[in-house]
Amino acid sequence: MTVADFEMNPVSRRWLASPHARVEVRGLLVKTIMTITVSVISGLTKVQSVILMGTSVFLFWSYVRWEPHFIEWINHTRAGLYGMVSWAGILLVVLTFSPDRKYSDFRSKVTTIMVAGLLPCMLVGFLASFIRLRWRVKNAIKAFSHIDPNKSRLKDIYRFPDPMEVEIVSRVCRKWTEDDVLDPDAVKLAETVLKVGMAHFHDDVFLTITYSNFLIEVQNNYQSGVTQLQQAKKLEPSMSDRFAIFVREQEHKQKAQSQSSGESAVDLVSYVEFQRNYRLLLRAHKGSLYATRHFWKQLLHHDVSFSALARAFRSIEVNKTKADRTYKMVLDRYPSSVKLLRSYGRFLEEVKNDPWTAAKYYSEADKVEEQQENAANDAMLSDAVGDGDPSSMLAQVDEKNNAVAVINAVGIIQMANKPLMKLFGYRKGELEGKNISILMPQPFSQRHNGYLRNYITTGKAKILDSVREVVAIHKDRYVFPLKIAVTKVSGTGADSLFMGVLKPAEDDPNTVRAWIMTQGTILCVDQRFSDWFGRGPQELVGRPFNTIATEQDVLIKLLDLANASTEAEFQEGRVTSEQVHLLHKYTEPVPCRLKMTLGGTDSQRIFVVHVKRVRNDQNNMMVTDHKGRIMYMNTDLASALGYTPKQAVKMDISQLMSHPYSMLHYKYMKEPPAKVPLQSCRNAATVVMLDSKKQPHPVKPHLSLREENDIITHVVNIEFSSWERGLDERRLSMVIDEAGMIQSVSDTPMGVFGIKPASMVGHSVAEYIDALSPLRGELPEIIKKMVALQTEKPGYSWRVGVHPPVDEAALATASAVAQAILAKNTRPALMGMEIKPPANEGELPVVSVTLFKADMVTGVMLVDHNNVVVKPNCCVLHPTGLLFGVANQVLMKRKASQFLDMPHNVHSEWLLSDHKVKGAMKTGTTGRKIGPTRNITAFHEDGQPLTIRMTAVAQENKRVNVKFNFANYWTGNTDVFLRTLHGNVERAQTRGQEAPAAAPPVADPKNNRSGRRALVTTSVNAKGGVKWAGIGGGDADPDGDEKSVKGNGRKEATLPHSPTADKLGGDGGTAPRMSDAGGRKSEDGSLSDSGSGSGDEKAEDDKAAEGQDGLGAWGGGGNNWGAAVDDDQASGVSGSQVDGASVVSGSEAGGYQTDFKRGRRFKKLMKLLSSAKAKADLTRYNRHTYIVIALLLLVHTICFALFLIFLENQKKYVTEVDSTQDTSTYGLDVAILSRAMQNVYNNNTNPEWYTWDDLPVILKDTTSAIDMMEFNHQGLYLGFGKLRHLGDIYELGAIWEGRTLNETLYIDTRNPYHVSDLNSLWLMGNALIASGRELVSNHIRIANATGKNFTLNRDWQYVINNGPASVTAGYRYSLNGMVLRTWDSVGRVNMLGIGLLIAEGAVVCGIAALYMWVLLKQVARQRYSLYSVFLVIPTGFLRALASKHVQVDGEDDNDSDSDAGDDANANKERNKDTAAVPGAASTKDGKTDDGKGDDKPVILPGVKTKAVVVDMGEAADTPQPMWRRLVRALSPSNWLGSGHLGNVDTGKRKLIKDNRDTMTLTVPFLIWGAVVISIYTYSYLTLKKVSEPLVNLDVANRVKAKINRVVFTAQEVISQLTPELRAKAQHELLVRQADLEMFYDALLYGSDNLPEMAFSHTAGTLFSGAAPAQMFFRSKDQCYVKDYPGRWCFPEGHMYHEVSMNALDPMVRRLIEEALLLGNDADADLNFNSTRFDFVWRVAYHQLIMGVWDANGIYTAAANQRFGQVRMAHIILFVLSICLAILFLATMFRPFIRRTAIEARQVAELLSQLPPEMDVEGLVASAMASKRRDGEEGEEGVDRSRRSIDGRGKGSGRKSVDGVRASMDGPGKGSGKGGKAAAEQEDDASSVASSMN
Repeated sequence: MTVADFEMNPVSRRWLASPHARVEVRGLLVKTIMTITVSVISGLTKVQSVILMGTSVFLFWSYVRWEPHFIEWINHTRAGLYGMVSWAGILLVVLTFSPDRKYSDFRSKVTTIMVAGLLPCMLVGFLASFIRLRWRVKNAIKAFSHIDPNKSRLKDIYRFPDPMEVEIVSRVCRKWTEDDVLDPDAVKLAETVLKVGMAHFHDDVFLTITYSNFLIEVQNNYQSGVTQLQQAKKLEPSMSDRFAIFVREQEHKQKAQSQSSGESAVDLVSYVEFQRNYRLLLRAHKGSLYATRHFWKQLLHHDVSFSALARAFRSIEVNKTKADRTYKMVLDRYPSSVKLLRSYGRFLEEVKNDPWTAAKYYSEADKVEEQQENAANDAMLSDAVGDGDPSSMLAQVDEKNNAVAVINAVGIIQMANKPLMKLFGYRKGELEGKNISILMPQPFSQRHNGYLRNYITTGKAKILDSVREVVAIHKDRYVFPLKIAVTKVSGTGADSLFMGVLKPAEDDPNTVRAWIMTQGTILCVDQRFSDWFGRGPQELVGRPFNTIATEQDVLIKLLDLANASTEAEFQEGRVTSEQVHLLHKYTEPVPCRLKMTLGGTDSQRIFVVHVKRVRNDQNNMMVTDHKGRIMYMNTDLASALGYTPKQAVKMDISQLMSHPYSMLHYKYMKEPPAKVPLQSCRNAATVVMLDSKKQPHPVKPHLSLREENDIITHVVNIEFSSWERGLDERRLSMVIDEAGMIQSVSDTPMGVFGIKPASMVGHSVAEYIDALSPLRGELPEIIKKMVALQTEKPGYSWRVGVHPPVDEAALATASAVAQAILAKNTRPALMGMEIKPPANEGELPVVSVTLFKADMVTGVMLVDHNNVVVKPNCCVLHPTGLLFGVANQVLMKRKASQFLDMPHNVHSEWLLSDHKVKGAMKTGTTGRKIGPTRNITAFHEDGQPLTIRMTAVAQENKRVNVKFNFANYWTGNTDVFLRTLHGNVERAQTRGQEAPAAAPPVADPKNNRSGRRALVTTSVNAKGGVKWAGIGGGDADPDGDEKSVKGNGRKEATLPHSPTADKLGGDGGTAPRMSDAGGRKSEDGSLSDSGSGSGDEKAEDDKAAEGQDGLGAWGGGGNNWGAAVDDDQASGVSGSQVDGASVVSGSEAGGYQTDFKRGRRFKKLMKLLSSAKAKADLTRYNRHTYIVIALLLLVHTICFALFLIFLENQKKYVTEVDSTQDTSTYGLDVAILSRAMQNVYNNNTNPEWYTWDDLPVILKDTTSAIDMMEFNHQGLYLGFGKLRHLGDIYELGAIWEGRTLNETLYIDTRNPYHVSDLNSLWLMGNALIASGRELVSNHIRIANATGKNFTLNRDWQYVINNGPASVTAGYRYSLNGMVLRTWDSVGRVNMLGIGLLIAEGAVVCGIAALYMWVLLKQVARQRYSLYSVFLVIPTGFLRALASKHVQVDGEDDNDSDSDAGDDANANKERNKDTAAVPGAASTKDGKTDDGKGDDKPVILPGVKTKAVVVDMGEAADTPQPMWRRLVRALSPSNWLGSGHLGNVDTGKRKLIKDNRDTMTLTVPFLIWGAVVISIYTYSYLTLKKVSEPLVNLDVANRVKAKINRVVFTAQEVISQLTPELRAKAQHELLVRQADLEMFYDALLYGSDNLPEMAFSHTAGTLFSGAAPAQMFFRSKDQCYVKDYPGRWCFPEGHMYHEVSMNALDPMVRRLIEEALLLGNDADADLNFNSTRFDFVWRVAYHQLIMGVWDANGIYTAAANQRFGQVRMAHIILFVLSICLAILFLATMFRPFIRRTAIEARQVAELLSQLPPEMDVEGLVASAMASKRRDGEEGEEGVDRSRRSIDGRGKGSGRKSVDGVRASMDGPGKGSGKGGKAAAEQEDDASSVASSMN
């Protein structure tokens, strides 16, 4: 497996991906050698260590040298790990070859060094690999970056040492851009590197394979890569190289196989696998869409939970990542699936907002689809040529185009794919388990099972592996032809499985077929038969065929002829009938030609009747009943409209009509007008018909009425027309020259104006238009003025009359009767003008005069709840602007009261109400759908009276469609016409209207109020509406009449991206401008879309107009050809509309037009949200968190080091306590052995104790005791480590340096004597040591000099007199001071711990937690501000987005069925969420209605000059200014939790804050502080308990010394030469025995009054633990002697065995007893045969004292254990601090930072889904700016902002309504109307609202 463990893809992102396995193979071999070395030659340690060191160093070198992995840090990490192994191997050699290896201290030291050096060695190895790789690659890249162009050879560029180095340098291609694609420059550089390497090592197999992989995987150059692979095979590849070549070849085979798998799978397994994978990714894709939809649902609640939104964000990210991973996995398996490529492209575009990468996938899908289509066409061609060759159908089975079914041996369908189910009209699951005969008509369905049985029985195939043309029956029971190829896929006999591939057969569209039995009964018919004759299969099957014809006898004869004909005669076509009329169900019989063919076999005959129509006049036909319900629609018409005939039959004809005609049609059918209008469908005029997608189509319906059996039906034959044709039916268009001569005319019916259009060519236009007739002499100048006016006001029209041609002379001389006749023949019309720019430079523009017949002009416009025009016309056939003399776009976003004489402040219900009804019924319009038809006065642009007929029809969202036409007509007026040309138009005042004051010019463009060019800004009402408006010109109306925003001097800004803006605001056009005085009038009193302007711009325009002449005047001035706007293009609402019913992920039209605008918008939002200002809080938190954690670790490290230093001092003090009594014991040993030395020289010996032969042992033991005493004595005074002064504390200075101890000196003169003096412990100890060494060194000389009487020697006397007495007493006094010093030091350590507890645990951690809280609150404020952007999104948009029907492009019903559970859950969730939304009540039609007031628009705050008006939905419960709600939402008071429970309130919705993240990320610092406090508290409590083991250690040390003192005194008793001295010694022995017994009992059982000790109380150690009890009582058969155990350890049966081998207590008790007896023995018994002293010397001194030394170790360990526990706790705390910091950063902090960054991206993604009309960028920027301002101003600033925004003041009703207008429009004039003004102002704030739904 190691040989195969390599990666062929050079840009693989797998962690352990490696381009070759050479290093791994070598590593495996080396590790094998290491394993064998450890297991086989374990005895040869030196050889073993050398081999292990060499192999480990080789592993380290291999990874540093070859860098085997693609990912750099993997190489560095593994090199570091092998560096650690190498370090261990090197120290193993050191340990093995060192001469000190036998010492445990040395081994422990080496082990410690090894462990301590592991981490540094890892870092060294990491850096070595890093530096090696960067240095070598950098040098190579540097050479390639300075390539000399004069060098022609690649070898001269750079010299690589080996081929593997080439591969390492070529990894520079592994550089990805932000779009996750390879950097092309890096790829190019890598290619050059490989080419240079190939030039050097052209015969290297590894490098050749590497270059091949690069060409295939990176450059997608498969052919060149295969060529290199073939070249590598010709060389001498190794086993690993051969395997690599084999892998690449297998990948090629799999790739080739995958081309035919999936959608084009031939075998069942591949097909099923593809379907499973496709459903998997569909589910993942839909999961991401469901998650997004769930997010929008969360926003529908009144209280929006911040945590719920955050969870929704995380769900979106998880589902998106899962879907992306699933797509990539499936695409790797099926890279040539068009469906997958397009689906992934749509996923990238709509979910990941990456249209650029999506475009690449779309392009790739198009290429693959084109290739597949070409292959399919070739297959069809070969099929046509091959005539039944199954290879064309079975070799390449395309699941997209071919229907596939798999059946078993009994005909049961095992699998049916989607094309098959779609072909036969079934849904998923309806065919599986059914017999295949369900797809066959009779009699074939009855015979098929018999065919299968015959094949199973006989094994003879008749149709297998061949293509046959058969007929199949649809689910709707009609028959259609298809081709089928059947093959056997698996099994034998009854286990056989068959696969059939079906394709629809080519059919003659001019022929229908019916299958009949021999007796003439109809078996089945095809679908077109029902289309042609209006009868479904259910009406025809079983019916005699002759009964559906008028000539039944002809059909009977034809059937007889068929029965008598042979198969050959059928083939010759002899059975025919030329003229038969077949009955149509709804129309007249259809003349047809019939031909019969043989359908079955000659033995089982059925006949196929082929029917052709004689004439084709029923292509597009439908039939309705008298109520307009569709009874029949043929397939041609249904397909053209996007329906199926089955769907169409369930519809009403009004569903095919646009508003308002869909509502008015039933009224017209019920009460048809007496006179049919020319533009009516009853007159076969071009009208509008909607398809299934509600797209309008121009059609000409031809209606006929048919009555049968008292049932009236309407037969409608549809002829598809065109918009131009429809316009020509209503208007006359004439192209004229400069003089007004008609050059050409449109194809207008003569009946429009009663004039033949062709006869008008060559005549003057004035001959036909009454207003121009008197102006024939000056017609050229008139034409120029008309062109100029039309250029200035595109869409302007005049009311004129059109009459038959009359010359000027005849008109002047005509009689009154003739003039009356002419007037009667004059038909009212609307004259307009169209100016088209010249086609070529130097040519004149084309001027067309259009004449619309007045009674054929009908306008339809859509207004919102505030009567603001949302859509000025429904289509080009209904130019509403013509009725008022303006262009359609001029009406856009204006209130209807500006051109209709109606109250200004009413809502849309006024249009529906019947004003003739009196009393309470007058306002009862609830539920009214159609308003009454009434006449209303209107305002025309020419200033003349106008009365129009109006009918209003209600629409959803409180909108109303209004239909207009003229109520009375006119003739032309030349004077009025001339006034319009000269701009002298005045409008009659109505409803007390007064002319507004003129607007003063303003120089500052920011405060421009002239109306010329308005600054786009926002205004806010109190109802939660959102609206963009521009600041126009003029002050407020003196009367306070601000019923319109435009009435306040404002104008609506046109959407920059709308078709209107493109036309009107382009560089080459003159944009229409609003009027100065509120948009109601222009300076000349006309309703115009042109502002008067002011200042320099006005002067420039006037100057340009005055200077026009010639072509300039003819063209309307300059380059303004783009100013003319086509009504068709200008109609409708500009911008996007959100459809809440169904939003399909994909292109409905089948094309894939990538939405780059959305992608660019997403990038803009990402740039905005990723800016330094937007991320300031998060960046600060990110940076400061690292700083805080570093400071916490630094502080803790300092505290840890300081505490451990003090703790180590404690350990040193305990050691000195132990060493103090040890020194005393060693001094006693010197005295005991000195006495034994004298006894040996005096021959006072005992063979069991010591003899002359034991003198060397005595000397050795004395020397050892002196050495140990000297070590401890000097260590106590000078320090055991570094030198230090003991200090004068606790009287230690007085003992060690002062003269406080009694010193006895022996003066060895002729008359020896003793002298007593005072001296210090330090000097006396040194003197004792010196005397002891003198005795050991010169014992022979002393013996000779004194005659073996050592009592005459001063050194011996000094040891015997001062060692057991003064020196021992000095050490005893010093021990008390040491214990007190240790205890006080423990107290200081505890005080230090308390200080560190407060400093680190409370203060530092508390400050850190508080600072983190502050930083996190700032981050939370930033997040709340960002999330609050969603709260001001209109409810309508949210409902539309939350109710999207999730469907992925390419997914059909079958796919939807597979996820039916998801849809059901989604619907349940939607219903649940909808029910949870306050005020959302369900209605019968499934819609929601809150039942509250008016839908007021809400203004989205933004900073960009982009206008958009949207509908917010329900109003807030308590009306408040929107600005106040936004400031409150974005204010720090809410962020910090004050006011409204700390929630962000935008009026309608409220963001419920959540401090979970803040608490979660702050709690670790509090926990850390708590852990620190806990550890220090534990340390304090533990150290408080150290007194007990310290006292026990003191007592144990004293017991040890007292045992030695008893031994010394006992030896003195038997060694004295006189009875007096022996008696004195006995008395001393009894005293020492009593002391030993007292202290021993206190050690075991405790005591309250111990002399000599600093602490007189001890609790005893017998019950303090198991170790003392084990040592003193439970230990069995253990000898404590280390040296000479054979002499001093007594075997079983010896008299001392029982007492010495049963723990220490028996020996101590026996010693006490023997000492007591020896002290009381008679003088005669005191000799060297004393059995008392025999026990003392043999047991007590040799075995007991060693056991007590071991027991003393227990007490020392117990004292040190407390300090060790504390030290270990702090070490654990230190390690834990590092681990917790890493854990916090890895699992909490970094995920939070990453999640917050992802949230910003998700916010951008979700906001980019909103319609482009919404200034989302401005909204986000405003939110960010508001957050920063609020953060800087604080609470006072927020309150001040609120007061200024609320504008609450006394004495001004205007200010109390909307203070923000004072800041936008300047100081307003108080009207004094109080609440009324406020109500009107509130209404005005939404007067130009426009719904976008």
